[in-house]
Amino acid sequence: MMNQINMVFWIMFAAAVLFSGAVYDYFHGMDELIKSLETRSILKYIVIFVSLAGIPVVYMFFRRKIINIDRSIPLYDKLNQYRIFFIIKLALLEGMVLFSLIVYLTSKIEDVLYLTGAILLVFLINRPTPERVSGEMGFTKEETDQLRIG
Repeated sequence: MMNQINMVFWIMFAAAVLFSGAVYDYFHGMDELIKSLETRSILKYIVIFVSLAGIPVVYMFFRRKIINIDRSIPLYDKLNQYRIFFIIKLALLEGMVLFSLIVYLTSKIEDVLYLTGAILLVFLINRPTPERVSGEMGFTKEETDQLRIG
């Protein structure tokens, strides 16, 4: 099960990084679609707000969901539920990346790319390891050992 969770993580992370790189490489030299400085500033502040507020909201949502997982069910079922909520967490983070890239595409604000990089860093920090999953789920020592074995 951990292999599946890791595979999903790396596929989503690679897709976000490759898409970010492709957007920057392909659209870097083009003119911005939004010429108004005021609108560009507003978009920049929206991306900053979405990044600063969105990341904690994603964490709170994820934490709240995994706390409510029944601890008496078998390990396999716990990991299935964890995987569902983890994919939702990754999708929300990837949505923030895509939103910031859309703002970059329309406004060509280079600062937005730094926020995209920061979100990708948060994405990478959330890499699932048996220890992290065990800590987040509150597994017993036996369950943690089973998780490491596979």
